[in-house]
Amino acid sequence: MTADTAPLVVFDGVHKSYDGKVQVVKDLHLRIDEGEFLTLLGPSGSGKTTTLMMLAGFEEPSAGDIIFDGRRINNMPTYKRNFGMVFQNYALFPHMTVAENLAFPLRMHRFAKPEIAGRVKRALDMIRLDSVADRRPIQLSGGQQQRVALARALVFEPRMVLMDEPLGALDKQLRDHMQLEIRELHERLGLTVLYVTHDQSEAMTMSDRVAIFNDGLVQQIGPPDMVYDKPQNAFVARFMGENNVLSAVAGQVDGVSLRLRTPAGAELLAQAPDKLAAGVASQVLVRPEQVALGTGKDNCFSGVVADVIYHGNHLRVVVDVPQVGRITAHLAKSECHLCPSEGDGVQVNWPATAAVAFPADSETGA
Repeated sequence: MTADTAPLVVFDGVHKSYDGKVQVVKDLHLRIDEGEFLTLLGPSGSGKTTTLMMLAGFEEPSAGDIIFDGRRINNMPTYKRNFGMVFQNYALFPHMTVAENLAFPLRMHRFAKPEIAGRVKRALDMIRLDSVADRRPIQLSGGQQQRVALARALVFEPRMVLMDEPLGALDKQLRDHMQLEIRELHERLGLTVLYVTHDQSEAMTMSDRVAIFNDGLVQQIGPPDMVYDKPQNAFVARFMGENNVLSAVAGQVDGVSLRLRTPAGAELLAQAPDKLAAGVASQVLVRPEQVALGTGKDNCFSGVVADVIYHGNHLRVVVDVPQVGRITAHLAKSECHLCPSEGDGVQVNWPATAAVAFPADSETGA
């Protein structure tokens, strides 16, 4: 967003409580640019769906303002907000054909009959389902039903589309395919999308930015690679993918890296997003794909292979390192010639820039 461009959506100090005591969403400040694909990511009960429902108009904020296109919409009825919406259960009308389902929101918006017919045809072409226009939802596969639900949300050309776990009921292969279809439609049509999921890989694949929620708070927001590679707290680091978690005590800063010491006396080098005072109990997190076998400049230790597991596109090698703990490394299939067998002695290493250290009590990030 440039300095002279206002965001399409603003959550300004928004709170939400259902009972007046527990805050489901706490002091939310969030901006969504026009044409942006923003994903709200987090575990169940973190506040992400409540945030989407407040924007949709199904819930009212307990405090704060929601602004859409420069206008406060806190008390505006859902039907007047004119958002396209897609949910996990599709919400298609079972007694209507596919074409009738697509025509329904157009009739509600009082489009003329010729315009309705033209838009329905374009929507069917867009999702490549013109051959099933006269079928009812029960006659369609799950993937076809989801594509119809998506087309129905887009058929009246809303300025914004809200999606709440829309792919959760699909199998993995179809889910992966639909992720790419939704992303392609977003780019081709210039849609503004607010998307809710608890699936990290889905968020990484589809989003311009990801807002990670926990305990009603946004823990971090930014491009997918930023929140994955540079987590701002231990919750984000743990939630965004797999990690080796090592216990250590913070020592002195050495250049751009922090020195830490494990209970067994081994020295670790890591990055610390927040400064850690010497003597603070800490956790060092290292992603398995950053761990290599063999000698290295930083964080190099000897151990014994405890397990080797085939995962299709990579091998998972588990190594017991007496000074540090159990370390998992992911080796690409092209590196299979490096893979030892169970019981072999090996060395593992990872760069100081690939490890992040947080206070041991910061796991929640709240």
